[in-house]
Amino acid sequence: MLNLLGSDDSALEYLDSTNRGLIAALSSYMKHRWHLVPEFKNRQLQETLEVVVSWKMPANAVLATVVWHLIDNKISLSETPVNLDHEVLEMAYRLQAVSHSPVTYTTPHHLRRPARVERLRTLFVTAYTDITLALLCLAVHIVRMGSIETLNHRDARLLAEDNEAIFLPLTEFLGMWQLRRELADLSLKFLNRRLWHNIRQRLELARGEQQEYIEDICTMLEAQLSNGGIEAVI
Repeated sequence: MLNLLGSDDSALEYLDSTNRGLIAALSSYMKHRWHLVPEFKNRQLQETLEVVVSWKMPANAVLATVVWHLIDNKISLSETPVNLDHEVLEMAYRLQAVSHSPVTYTTPHHLRRPARVERLRTLFVTAYTDITLALLCLAVHIVRMGSIETLNHRDARLLAEDNEAIFLPLTEFLGMWQLRRELADLSLKFLNRRLWHNIRQRLELARGEQQEYIEDICTMLEAQLSNGGIEAVI
């Protein structure tokens, strides 16, 4: 996988040509250092960029996402082909600080909740003061949740717990209800698989009953229209 974003990428059409050129140049710099970073991290960068661009976030957010990846993987910024302004660098370093979970499998259980509460507080404050940074952090998390199936059980559970304690409240705060439902479904699968399966089965059953109900109504309406001399297929 070697894609990233070029200046001719149609997804970047909402940005002006100058910013598209800066993004393309920085992406090219990253491509030449692709081999220095584990493949799964490069894939996460690509997917994070796709989320950021799909939300039509400003150019400095797109640039900061790539710079964050370079910083996070200890790749030098001294040879970048673009002059990175202070705002982009600050955003990248702040993203690195807020995107890492304070909880690992070695964290004592009695300290996990306070650590997550503090991170949630930090993200709430960030959402008030710098919504762009909060959305970037959320984009990183969405991509991580998208690969949760590839993690071992211990790491998957820790990520799911972070999702429940931190990012579901954040999506509620931001009013992103569809995303909240999708993330909640993913984490429940790893935190309570039996309940997740029960809910899925009930939804499938309800969906089947709903479909039968809709078909009955359509048949009744077609008959009524036919009686009135109107041929129709509903």
